[in-house]
Amino acid sequence: MAMIQYIYQLKGLYHLNPIISISLAISIFSLVGIPPLVGFFGKQLILSAALEKGYYFLSLVGILTSVIGAVYYLGIVKLMFFESAELKTVQAEDNRVFYLSTSMSIVISVITLMILLFMTYLSTSLRSANILALILSST
Repeated sequence: MAMIQYIYQLKGLYHLNPIISISLAISIFSLVGIPPLVGFFGKQLILSAALEKGYYFLSLVGILTSVIGAVYYLGIVKLMFFESAELKTVQAEDNRVFYLSTSMSIVISVITLMILLFMTYLSTSLRSANILALILSST
């Protein structure tokens, strides 16, 4: 067995390990900025601050790069969930089966847990982030 190193090796991961693939999909959706995940609020706060300061061109560039990144990230989700998990697509030429390492699975799980906790305690998290931003901006 060999660890996953390339994106095409994620093909059909949902059929092999549904829990990790759902966790990875939640993390990817957060990177894309789909509400109510934490990535959406991060992008919203950054873009609103840029618009407030008058950086319209920078905001436009941020939106365009976000859309380009979304296309790329959603392609990974499509590959994991909707591509066939035939045995020959999962195995390499020398019959090695690809898998996610234990440490990578733990990292994906912790990130997903943090995203879900942010969704659960949204108002507390936003207040804490606002206080931290005020502290950082005053120094």
